[in-house]
Amino acid sequence: MTGFARADGENQGLEWHWELRSVNGKGLDLRLRLPPGLDALEPVLRDRTQKAFKRGNLQASLQINRREAASQVRINEAVLEEVLQIATSLRRRLDAPPVTVEGLLQVRGVLEVGEAEADEAIEAERQAAIVASYDTALASLRAARSQEGARLAAVLAGHLDTIARLTDEARANPSRSPEAIRDRLAEQVARLAGQSPPLDPDRLNQEAMLLAVKADRLGRGGGPPP
Repeated sequence: MTGFARADGENQGLEWHWELRSVNGKGLDLRLRLPPGLDALEPVLRDRTQKAFKRGNLQASLQINRREAASQVRINEAVLEEVLQIATSLRRRLDAPPVTVEGLLQVRGVLEVGEAEADEAIEAERQAAIVASYDTALASLRAARSQEGARLAAVLAGHLDTIARLTDEARANPSRSPEAIRDRLAEQVARLAGQSPPLDPDRLNQEAMLLAVKADRLGRGGGPPP
């Protein structure tokens, strides 16, 4: 069955959006599109999908949006140590005043500003929330496929009812009664017998036998002879 589902989620500054699409298929074929860094979730997601569906070609894509991340200021210890060594050497050679903290911090590379590293517990919580959101999308997709199946079942039932009605009408048609068939047979034989020039007796017998076979088949509800 075809179907479409979506699910959104958010956890500690991370937002995501699931989109699931399904088309008919004899077996189960899942194609996952995950952002970099979340490949470890693929086995879990495949297992959840196999428990929810047995057939269908499914496509599942995950989009991640990180809100403005918290910044973290770090001191590059290696650069600071090198700057201190250079400053100490120059101070001795030039008899210069001691370096100040403000001066050191203004040296390019001593201070680094970047995104705060995510805590392992926070990452685990986020991934669990992403998987739970995927379960929600799977449930929505199952509901969409069930609704489509119900609609198709109603259409097929209507067609079957029409076929049954037409079949009953054909069976009840007066032209199929044995009396009507005998009358048509007698009329056709009389027409053949009255042709000019007259038919050959053997030919007339063959035609009569064919008409009798047709009448017998129709009277018993069968189809025409091959």
